[in-house]
Amino acid sequence: MRAFVIVFGLLMVASASAQTTPDRTEEIPPPPGMHNLLVDTSMSFQMVPRANADDAFEIDLQQDGHGLYRLTKNSEQAWRDIHVSQAVVAIIERGSNAVNDHRCETKLKNIAKTGKKTISYVLGPSSSRQCEFDYSDDNNLNAAAAAFQAVAETIRMGEQLKHSLRYDRLGLDAEMDAFVEEVNAGRAIEVQNIAPELQVIIDDDRVMERVKRKAAHLLEGAGVVVKDYAPEPSAR
Repeated sequence: MRAFVIVFGLLMVASASAQTTPDRTEEIPPPPGMHNLLVDTSMSFQMVPRANADDAFEIDLQQDGHGLYRLTKNSEQAWRDIHVSQAVVAIIERGSNAVNDHRCETKLKNIAKTGKKTISYVLGPSSSRQCEFDYSDDNNLNAAAAAFQAVAETIRMGEQLKHSLRYDRLGLDAEMDAFVEEVNAGRAIEVQNIAPELQVIIDDDRVMERVKRKAAHLLEGAGVVVKDYAPEPSAR
């Protein structure tokens, strides 16, 4: 597997200047001076959910699992560092075959619309291939999109939990249950990306013990060491 190198300037230029239509693959030449930065391959994903455009996001990812995430409703939104496992990187990488072969948007009719997705792969120093789709007939491309969405869902839930910790601590219990359900179902993955938010919940003396325990279990499941926490024996 070739190394993945993220190139922000190229992705921003491509996003601003390249117009795509469903099931169309474009060759996007890099701007002058970018060739030396494009070593092998990088991946990016943007989505505007049909249910709530305010949750539109984008992720840029390298082959070593390091990447960046941000909401796109505000062009000045800060990027957030993320990291995903090599297993997830491999799932996302496999979606490139459908993009290369122009197999993005489904040919089926009456498919439920979930939102516009734009996925791109930089293949070497000379070109980027990208396409827009809502749903694909290619299972690998759908799996790649689902992986990106599941990473973004974890970040979204982390922000929601942080908000509730400040403004609605009683609501944390139900929200944590919902998050645990999403993690168990695979709709939210790479929980280590919100380890700071979960640890803050664990450290807060005002939070119910059962909420702390659920947060601790999530961290342990993600392979993150829980700091300074001994659950109460009677907690459920």
